[in-house]
Amino acid sequence: MANIYQNKKTKRFYIKNYINGTNHTITRDANGNFFLTKKEALNFIYSNVDQLKQQSTYGVKKCSYFYKIYLANLERNSKMSHYEAEQYLFNSQIAPFFEKIALSRLDNQKLIDFSKTINDKNASYRYKSRILTRTKEFLEFIQVYMPNKIELSYLRVDPNTFKNNRILSYYSVEEFKTFYNALDSPFYKFMFLLLFNYGLRIGELRALQVKDIDIKDNILNIDKQANSKNQKHKTILCPTKTTSSIRTYPLNKGITDLFKEMNKYKYPNSFIFTLAKKSYQSKDPNHIISETQIRRVNNSTAIKAHLPHIRIHDFRHSCAIYLIKNGIDFTRIASWLGHSSPATTANYYLRYSDKNKEEISNLIQNTVNDEMN
Repeated sequence: MANIYQNKKTKRFYIKNYINGTNHTITRDANGNFFLTKKEALNFIYSNVDQLKQQSTYGVKKCSYFYKIYLANLERNSKMSHYEAEQYLFNSQIAPFFEKIALSRLDNQKLIDFSKTINDKNASYRYKSRILTRTKEFLEFIQVYMPNKIELSYLRVDPNTFKNNRILSYYSVEEFKTFYNALDSPFYKFMFLLLFNYGLRIGELRALQVKDIDIKDNILNIDKQANSKNQKHKTILCPTKTTSSIRTYPLNKGITDLFKEMNKYKYPNSFIFTLAKKSYQSKDPNHIISETQIRRVNNSTAIKAHLPHIRIHDFRHSCAIYLIKNGIDFTRIASWLGHSSPATTANYYLRYSDKNKEEISNLIQNTVNDEMN
């Protein structure tokens, strides 16, 4: 079993090849050159498969044998937030298909079957592409142990399965007002007002503490998110998705008044949205309201208001599309949503800039009419 590591002092890479429980470390290639990049070490492994792999040892083992090795390697070389997200994706989408397949029976047909399974899912183009990319990374990692050669190009998203992979669900302002008026509790009115007005991610919403709202200056601070994935029913606070996601918002009087009424007995470190019986004592992250509870309220309220159901993340889309339709440029929207760049915003929402399209259409029509007259 060959694994690649890096010497942190010399920055060079080396290969540990385990044969019958004995480690054989390889630090240079056939020409005596050090491995200066991970790619060079990986190429050496691919070029010397017959010498490195033990078919009789690993060919009969199932793919599940290699999961822990792969995930441990991923954990060592990734940030914790990235590792947790990828671990969840791997365990929920990839592992169930491959876990019972012996390495010697993993062939191109299996890859075609898996690719079809993913393409048939009712999910976005981006999500399917992410699953297949992670699958490629896993198979590249274990390919050195395989007795068969496989073609990873079979793992791809079929564009023909999508009529339009950029269609987003959202509420217009009128629809959101209907939704808002159907909410029974000021607690949830405040919650969904933050989601719609500021386009918060659900993790950012759940992580909000009393101290994050500055009543004196009427400012909302976003600098962390709550993460419950792979935590065995526990919640942890972690950094925002990107450094661009750290941002501040001005608060209007309506939101400030709702906040004062809800949180007048809470300590600064208490969470705003909590499940604790004594809400002012909720400093424990595990007292944060769950994503499931928020989704339940969203579903029941949509039914009550006779509106189509949208996801919690679609309130973020609703915020962005509202800003676009009112002529706000992508640079300012990217800053408002905490995107890493305006290009990211444009990539998602360009098709909804109807106002700009109408202005261009009117300009062209007026110019043509003038020329014809």
